[in-house]
Amino acid sequence: MIDFDVKKGYAFSGNEREKSKAVHERFSELTKKYSIGKTNSFSLKKMTEKELEAEMEKFDIFISREPKYHHSIHTVLKNNTDLSNEDMLIICDSGNLCFGGSYEGHNQYRISED
Repeated sequence: MIDFDVKKGYAFSGNEREKSKAVHERFSELTKKYSIGKTNSFSLKKMTEKELEAEMEKFDIFISREPKYHHSIHTVLKNNTDLSNEDMLIICDSGNLCFGGSYEGHNQYRISED
């Protein structure tokens, strides 16, 4: 169980190991329950609409990642779940989320990176 605000991250918090373990365990639970597909913004631009639809059809959740300076933007292209924004942040960062993140609206999540 996660008993802290994942949006704030846990790096340099004094109990990083416990928080990291909790986030990784939650990610493991989510990946067992849902099929998750990911791509990056560069590959996404090369896909035809038909290819993208065929790829997304395979998954419950499908996310595209675009790298930025000290963060990345994850756009959720498909989400057949009722997961919270916190769970979606964990999925977007593949169970890491040590620097936190936020929901930006319009199915976009910002993940802080070093």
